Amino acid sequence: QRKQREKNCEAAQKNLELIRTKPRIRIDEGGEQRYLTPEEIQEYKSKYEDAISEFCGPESPEAQ
Repeated sequence: QRKQREKNCEAAQKNLELIRTKPRIRIDEGGEQRYLTPEEIQEYKSKYEDAISEFCGPESPEAQ
């Protein structure tokens, strides 16, 4: 379980860094390429920040 938390933490940190440094993020939706809107970028930032809080901090007592 600890290794999975570490992987999730690392992935969230990398994704947050990417979304903060790239001005335009392109995604694939059903074979179609499109750019994220500013609102979607903000949603992803919030999602990754939440994931970092969850996976990168100390383990909660319930998880042990």
